Amino acid sequence: MKSYLLPKTQLASWLSRVQADRTLYAPVADADGVLDWREVSDPAQIVLPPGVPDLPVKKLFFPTSETMLQYAYRADKAAVVATPPPATPFAVFGVRPCDALAQQVADLVFLGDLPDPYYQARRDAGTIIAVNCTEALPECFCASLNDCLTEAPGADVLLTPLDDAYLVAALTHKGEDLLAATAGDLPEATEADLARQAEVAAATAAAQTRKIDMEGVTELVRAAYGDEDFWKEHAEACVGCGVCTFLCPTCTCFDVRDDAISGRGQRFRCWDTCQFADFSQEASGHDARAHQWQKQRNRICHKFWYSVDRTGVLSCVGCGRCLRGCASHSDIAATIEDLKKQPVTPDE
Repeated sequence: MKSYLLPKTQLASWLSRVQADRTLYAPVADADGVLDWREVSDPAQIVLPPGVPDLPVKKLFFPTSETMLQYAYRADKAAVVATPPPATPFAVFGVRPCDALAQQVADLVFLGDLPDPYYQARRDAGTIIAVNCTEALPECFCASLNDCLTEAPGADVLLTPLDDAYLVAALTHKGEDLLAATAGDLPEATEADLARQAEVAAATAAAQTRKIDMEGVTELVRAAYGDEDFWKEHAEACVGCGVCTFLCPTCTCFDVRDDAISGRGQRFRCWDTCQFADFSQEASGHDARAHQWQKQRNRICHKFWYSVDRTGVLSCVGCGRCLRGCASHSDIAATIEDLKKQPVTPDE
């Protein structure tokens, strides 16, 4: 697939061509300076700070809340109107490689044997334009877990900042189509440019100070499942706020609820989390994970064990949002490193 050199001075004009026939989303600051994924009217609005925005890009493909159907009823009559999946083409610019990879992980959940039509419609309509990182924040540890800085799986197009230009590479057929329509007379990248791209990715990976030795981690987490003291120690400060899962780009849990009044209502789904008190509570009142340490154990087992067994991939991408957002300073990387340092009692 072709790669091009885009002068940094031409980025805004290129993005204007991208949004000519689709909605463009990117990190945009509100009046209080808070970054979020918002529709872009002018590329000058876009803010690309180091690291990832606080909220993951998954919200554009899997909204925090969405109506699935509306209904009305009276006496013995009822009418149901399904909300059609969205189909308006859009592009997302400024996605970091870890978030792009996370979207590919989410695909394994939503696009399996029985694809979710709402998610699939957004994935089909959306084009992910990733921008590679050139510096590492203290909470970043993607390089310990994957090769996203080098390969950016999940992205359709990858921009890597070089000196005074971006190397723009198509990674999928959707990305090829976008560049064919927008590249214009941009020069094709040379072998030297591609080598420089690899150097930038390697340098960013080497700059990450938070690292995890991943050898045998899944087996260690599995073996430690029954070590109650270990999990209690590492979840002692957790208050169950759920911020770690709501900020996580690969968490996909949701609840389905009805909201009805005066014979009319809607069924909607909204993000949910295994950290909430009623998440695993059964109708009988029994809760198999009644204690917060059990909920945190479930979260870590999911990231490093359950998802590997079910899909063959980790569901932690090393973005560091959970570290940055946790009020009790819980550190998933430190938990795994502590697990490797001490003996654990295998669950019989």
